Amino acid sequence: ANREVLEKDREEKRARQEHLRKMEEQRRAFERAEEERLRRRKVEEQEREQRLHEEEQRRAREEQEEREREEEAQRLQAEQERQRAGEERRRREDEERQR
Repeated sequence: ANREVLEKDREEKRARQEHLRKMEEQRRAFERAEEERLRRRKVEEQEREQRLHEEEQRRAREEQEEREREEEAQRLQAEQERQRAGEERRRREDEERQR
């Protein structure tokens, strides 16, 4: 009878240890999953920040290019107006000389 009690105690102890081992395994698996989820969220956040930064840079470049195009167009227009004014002045001077 004593042996049966000892055997039953050992069996219960082994079952408790197995249960605790499984619980610990589950806890570790949960922690690993949580760490992975946090890591992925951090990576996604970094990628989002990178995309925003690249978009800001692209927009700034486009705005700069647009300003440069506008300045070039104004410069060309001013140059053309100077040329027309010079031609008009020479034409008037030629007419004056011919009179």
